[in-house]
Amino acid sequence: MRRSKFARVSLSLILAGLTLTPTSLVATHAAAGQTVSMYAYQYTPTTGAPTAAQPLVYKALKVLATRFEAQTGIHINFVAPVCVSIAQTCLTQTTTYFQAQQAANTMPDIVDIPNTTIFRTENWFLPLESYATVKDPYNTAVKDWCHNFAASLLQTSSCDFDWAGSANMDNAQGHQWFIPFDATYPNLVIGELGNAALLKKAQVSTSIPADWSDWMKQLATLKAKGLNAVSGETSHSGAGETSWPFWSALWPAYMGHVYKKINPTGNPAGTTVKDQITPKMTALAIKNGIINSNDPLYQAMFLQAKQYISYWVTGWQTADVEALWTQGKLAQRAFYIGDLFGEYSNPARHFTMVTGFPPIPTKKTDARVMTPYGSIPTGSVQRQAHGTPYTAWSIVAKAIKRDNNLPAAIKWLQYITAPQQDQYVVNENPQEIPAALGAQMAPLFAGLNGTPVPDWRQLGDTYPFGLATDATPNLEKELAVWTSGKEDDKTFFTHIEGVMKDAANSYLATAK
Repeated sequence: MRRSKFARVSLSLILAGLTLTPTSLVATHAAAGQTVSMYAYQYTPTTGAPTAAQPLVYKALKVLATRFEAQTGIHINFVAPVCVSIAQTCLTQTTTYFQAQQAANTMPDIVDIPNTTIFRTENWFLPLESYATVKDPYNTAVKDWCHNFAASLLQTSSCDFDWAGSANMDNAQGHQWFIPFDATYPNLVIGELGNAALLKKAQVSTSIPADWSDWMKQLATLKAKGLNAVSGETSHSGAGETSWPFWSALWPAYMGHVYKKINPTGNPAGTTVKDQITPKMTALAIKNGIINSNDPLYQAMFLQAKQYISYWVTGWQTADVEALWTQGKLAQRAFYIGDLFGEYSNPARHFTMVTGFPPIPTKKTDARVMTPYGSIPTGSVQRQAHGTPYTAWSIVAKAIKRDNNLPAAIKWLQYITAPQQDQYVVNENPQEIPAALGAQMAPLFAGLNGTPVPDWRQLGDTYPFGLATDATPNLEKELAVWTSGKEDDKTFFTHIEGVMKDAANSYLATAK
């Protein structure tokens, strides 16, 4: 699931103190005169001054493209994205756009895939392992190109970094289909922000509890005292907020017990490919009734989410919760990790803010829940080693054949993934926490290296609502109806079972 691409922060804050020193390289003109087209999604260079519609102006890739062309004679043409939002409408729009472009043979040569459903299409992408395991001309400090990426992005020392291919996508046939560029930070995608003044006014702790049940008690007290207790993740609105508690906190704790039924030979505490649960395994588990809405723990998980949503701001589906927060009228709010930049530099906020990362169910919450496999070790090296690929560049096989420019495309990807160039691009975009090798974490995010993070290993891999593009929005619509009191529990769970089965059947119909 892709994260929100929006944050409120000036470009000067991001680039302050950041310098670009391109790797010294003898110019090569082997593919001079060629053009490589690139669909760079959130990294697409923009122009002009910041506006409300375009609060950030990105220029890193354009700067690099100009320098690259001066060295090689290869021109990079950036294709304007149709949208860059995490909203399902944008993901669907992007999928539709790519399908139309592929059918017309007008796809860009290089694309960033914002929706992994696209990987389950008609083998659009070029296998890259033969290119990834050769000498990197832009970073001579590594053995070969693939070792330019963080160790966390490699399944083995032989450069099997294709987590979205051989490990999780069933038509990948063991090939490497993409080049990882940055990574999400381990288990710290979202958290909670608090208004210290309102928490103190309610005479509750000014810190965010670590245990889910303690958090629910804190929220209940806030609401009982007539305060706006909490809202969902404010980068989203309406029903789109409701699915965040599942994949962020509740699912692995409650549904880890089905792991061995789905992958009997795997180790839920393991880290290898054979320990992972693929989407096909999850789809078959739904079809065979292993994951089902009659499961008592499944229902308990949703009931915990319902309790949480009951503390949300009255009228949350249409309320401007961002305004309530900024005005100091909201005690807590969920946040996407990239929002930290904007919140710490928000001139409209005039209260002390506290942060926490998200409370999880423990045995205190429910004696039946699973427990994490300890915590992910602290420290920047250990934390970056647990990163997961987030932005990944893929080469479109049909486009490269049309344009006859494969060497030029490979050379451009090698250039921008060299450490100094990668750092320049990643740190320009405040939504990413750079975990790619060579990219230094921004100071604000570096402070997260000492934050306790539960290690769920494979317990969350059975999450079923990513099997089809409509699964998550359908889940969210049902949650919005149920939590507003317009549907009883029995009807809700019947509908959710239908959403899961439809997603599983849709996946299995196209899986190879």
